[in-house]
Amino acid sequence: MQPVLATMLGEACRFLNPDDVTRALLGGTFDVDNKTRMQANLEAAQWVDRTVDRLIDDGKSVAVETVLSTDKFRRRVLAAKKAGLAFGFVYIALSSADLAVRRVETRVKEGGHGVDPNKIRSRRLTSLDQMPWFAEQADVAFFFCGDTLEPVLIATKTPEHGIEILDALSLPDVTDRLAAL
Repeated sequence: MQPVLATMLGEACRFLNPDDVTRALLGGTFDVDNKTRMQANLEAAQWVDRTVDRLIDDGKSVAVETVLSTDKFRRRVLAAKKAGLAFGFVYIALSSADLAVRRVETRVKEGGHGVDPNKIRSRRLTSLDQMPWFAEQADVAFFFCGDTLEPVLIATKTPEHGIEILDALSLPDVTDRLAAL
């Protein structure tokens, strides 16, 4: 998805993914003991937070990959908008927590990091609950179903047309929340 975003947002946008930072801190692998991985995760999250704050303060474009499992980016969105920056939102969701669990299992087999299945399930619900606030704040937004190799655009938000639902069936958990805005 990052190449698509680069095309949409331009090369001046800085892309930050805490998982990539964690991997770099761990020397390119997640095959370490849990304590070491958790410490690297914390350091990566803190580094991303500081970097996002600095880029917003400098009036620079930034894109952050997050599962929206907390509301910590709300204040950053408000700070960016207060600074006169536009807020674009790209939301990619899966149709079920079970599919997310299977994706993580596959990622682990390929050398990536694991996440407890119960945490995946709770994060999905929290993310869905957080999403409408970010959708409302967005100047422009794109909502995708990520069930297939090529994500499917299911809704958009533009200044001209507001929220438009393109496919209400693929992700009713998302489109129902958008329709309620």
